[in-house]
Amino acid sequence: MRSCVTRAAFAKDEGLFKAAKAWQVLSNLLASPSHFDLELYDSLPSVEGTDTFISHSWSCPAWMKYLGICYYLNLDLAVEASTLACVLAVSMLLFRSSGSITVVAQEGQFLLMGALILFPVAMFLLIFFFGQFFCQQSFWFDRICVNQAHSAEKAKTLQGIPAFVAHSQQMLVLLDSTYFERLWCNYEVAIAAKTFRNIQLVPVWEPVFTLGLFAIGLFGALSYFGAPEEPRIDADGDLRSSLFQSVVIYYYVPWYICLCLALPTAWLSSQKLAHHKLMLKQITSFELRAASCALASDREIIEEQIMELFDEAFEPPVSVSFQESSFDDGGQASQVVSPESMRLIRHVTSYPSKEEVMQEFNAYIRGPLHLKLLSLLGSEVDVPLKLCVIGTAPSILLCLTLLLGCNGHHDCDTAAARLGYPSVTQYMLVNVLVAILSPLYMVILLPLTLRGTEQVAKVLSHRLEILCSTLLVALLLYLLDLVIGAWAGSFAVVVIDFNLFWLMGFMASSLILGFLVWHLHFARRP
Repeated sequence: MRSCVTRAAFAKDEGLFKAAKAWQVLSNLLASPSHFDLELYDSLPSVEGTDTFISHSWSCPAWMKYLGICYYLNLDLAVEASTLACVLAVSMLLFRSSGSITVVAQEGQFLLMGALILFPVAMFLLIFFFGQFFCQQSFWFDRICVNQAHSAEKAKTLQGIPAFVAHSQQMLVLLDSTYFERLWCNYEVAIAAKTFRNIQLVPVWEPVFTLGLFAIGLFGALSYFGAPEEPRIDADGDLRSSLFQSVVIYYYVPWYICLCLALPTAWLSSQKLAHHKLMLKQITSFELRAASCALASDREIIEEQIMELFDEAFEPPVSVSFQESSFDDGGQASQVVSPESMRLIRHVTSYPSKEEVMQEFNAYIRGPLHLKLLSLLGSEVDVPLKLCVIGTAPSILLCLTLLLGCNGHHDCDTAAARLGYPSVTQYMLVNVLVAILSPLYMVILLPLTLRGTEQVAKVLSHRLEILCSTLLVALLLYLLDLVIGAWAGSFAVVVIDFNLFWLMGFMASSLILGFLVWHLHFARRP
């Protein structure tokens, strides 16, 4: 990468390689895109390298890029802060009650909801949107690291893009529906792949998808407090059957709540599929000449740099000396001919023409780069396991609230007796296990929803697609509810009154849930 070395030295001498903090980048995104803060640019330090090079399309809405950067920087920190808030709330409640869950259950239901659900959720959102003020990483972001007010300096800076990428620890790519239509974007990500930089991909629809699922889960958790009271166990019937039935009904989600949750889930899923498919289509059909570029002068700059990056004529041969003293250097590289001389003699050499080099760039974008990005993103129906767990976090908090609140009763003995548990200990054991495994809802539901929505979209129009997808998601939620309810009910029966038949039912439902999780998240795709 001779050109990167040369341009890095030039950028260093001219002080063109700037670095910004995360909060400066995000604050700039909140400002008008037509406004350039020259004072901010002058205050940025000149550096020899940065932690992260941000690649984005100027056509993408600023608020989506803001969410994308927050998602990249703050998501894990937000989860940790929310978990800490939850632990703190539980600790304070137990401290007030001297460690007695029965006393905790006597607290008001809305107090428990506020402490165990709303407080952790508020901490999650606060850190997600403002955690950048704790970030110490340095970033290269063209909106503030390029002097937009001085055309000559801007042109010099753009010439140094390959060096900036090569001297950054990683590249953060904010993918949107216009990213692979932009010539600059394709060029930047190709440099990163060519120079073996670490590429972090954040599709800008993913944080919207994640926050949307989080909001849906919160709505479902809060709506549970208005759900019908759980049934009493039938004292005259068979203990095992009555207990199983009461647990299944207790964990049953009413049909109207299923529909309310299904509609936004189906819409988010259809949007995710559409954006993901469009991105893959754009990269597989990439054509350099068709890629848009705001300024003709920028296109000339990019094509010139593509020639240096992908033209084998500029790759110097490696000469290895057989003298013993030179082995430590690993060989020396020398350039055969300068770019200026090559322009004059190319037509009489066997080196590829400019058009052939451009086609090589097209092939690189469609081939190796496409495979690399696909390995990072997955297919359109894939959804990260972590995202599924985050989406169901409010449900986990709900289970914790019901556990400590004894299902809304002021007395845990009463709550256990209503569901047929002989003791509070057995009642708590079942509820703890259900709370731990409650993420199975979203872990299974989201991938199934994406696969079902994809099949519906193949045969129906857009309006019918949303309607049918909503009904499909509601049906999936209902069936999953029955399977998980049957699993919890059979487990309750096994714990309270062991029976081989009920143990087999518990094992069967466990195998079904386990197979679905394995197939949807861990099975190798062809």
